[in-house]
Amino acid sequence: MISELLLNKKNPYYHIFLKKKKETLEEIVSKLVCVDGFTVNAITKSNFIRKSLHDKGYSFPPNPSDVRKLVYKQYNVIKARVTNEISSKLNAGLRCSLTLDEFTSLKNRRYLNINVHFNEGEIFNLGMLRIRGSFSAENCVKAVETKLKEFGIITEKHIVACVTDGASMMVKFGKIMSCENHLCYAHAIHLAVCDVLYNKQIDLGENIVEIEDKSHEEEDNDESEELIEDLEKALDLEFESGVGTDASFHITYAEKNSITNINETIKKD
Repeated sequence: MISELLLNKKNPYYHIFLKKKKETLEEIVSKLVCVDGFTVNAITKSNFIRKSLHDKGYSFPPNPSDVRKLVYKQYNVIKARVTNEISSKLNAGLRCSLTLDEFTSLKNRRYLNINVHFNEGEIFNLGMLRIRGSFSAENCVKAVETKLKEFGIITEKHIVACVTDGASMMVKFGKIMSCENHLCYAHAIHLAVCDVLYNKQIDLGENIVEIEDKSHEEEDNDESEELIEDLEKALDLEFESGVGTDASFHITYAEKNSITNINETIKKD
């Protein structure tokens, strides 16, 4: 009776009496790799890590290949857990949506990240899908559907919509997919802002001001016209003769007037 009262979640001292589950060696090593960013070789060679785990009663493997197996084993545990959670929601009649985005690492390796969203606000990350060679829209559809099936998700049955960026390949991907496709407005706004801030030339009437910024890399030119039109309709943007109302445009036209005044003064002299 006393133990039941102490372990009641409404008890303010519940967390003190609750016995914390001991982490497995696979969980610890996986956190060192995936969260803290240690390499498998660094973990294996670290005397401090080895001694710390030994003092806690863990038997740490002596070579990197066995340490890597611990990470793979924990991956399979997490994958099974996520698969069960997703299956329980799908069996309850819920449907989900996807967000997809391509990522290139510092080693120039390409990946596709896949997130599954349920209407309850719960998100499941299915991991990074490695991209090798050319990655057409058709290949992207096959890769995504294969990855989803690993978690028991069938595109035609369970997916309501997917959100992607506006690259031409992703636009075609959305047309091929059986579900609805929405192009990311945030991505389009980001490209539009970059075009304004890092425009190479600004026409000021008779003068052209050159702007160079080596720190800025040119953005993707694959943004589709369909996305721009869709974005304008959604945000109901209206421009009068191409003139905006924000501070940057006011500054631009102020500079134009100043240059015009200078030119008139020179002509008079």
